[in-house]
Amino acid sequence: MSGERRSGKAGNEVRPANEDASAAPQPGHLRVAFAELSLAALDAATVDSIGLLVGEDDRPLTGLGQLCDWRLCGGLSRMLREGTFRGAEGEALLMPGRPRLAVTRLFLFGRPPAGASGLGYGPMLTALGRARVESVGLEPPPMPEPDQVAAFLEALAPLEGKKVVLFGATAELKRMLKSAR
Repeated sequence: MSGERRSGKAGNEVRPANEDASAAPQPGHLRVAFAELSLAALDAATVDSIGLLVGEDDRPLTGLGQLCDWRLCGGLSRMLREGTFRGAEGEALLMPGRPRLAVTRLFLFGRPPAGASGLGYGPMLTALGRARVESVGLEPPPMPEPDQVAAFLEALAPLEGKKVVLFGATAELKRMLKSAR
């Protein structure tokens, strides 16, 4: 991936993680970086916000949600248990990340039920764009097919010009982005 650029269906340019992230964003471009799914990577992430999709059946939390919950001393699990946030489709919650997370804002969005069409990322990414995040950390959904990767990249359009850090198995994420070319 060194030095090459890729475009998704929406014309969004994807930059490799090792590229200088301080370069001024260009309209129509995404600055995509990758981070392993670990507490160390979460703590070191240079993003102002994290966006999480949580479904009503996502108990216990896994992935990036689990890491954020750990740093928040079980605060997310407690909200889910008490019903403050259920994870129902269309539900949204904004909470502060600091001082326990290195991010300013933590956005939680309800995920569509399992088996529903689409990835469920559209409303979340639109809301993040409207909230004027400068940089955001996300955990992409499982996307075994190239058309799903292309749909995810297209859904990132509201974040054009912003830095997007994708948390997960970095080699697999890079392979998926390459497959969408």
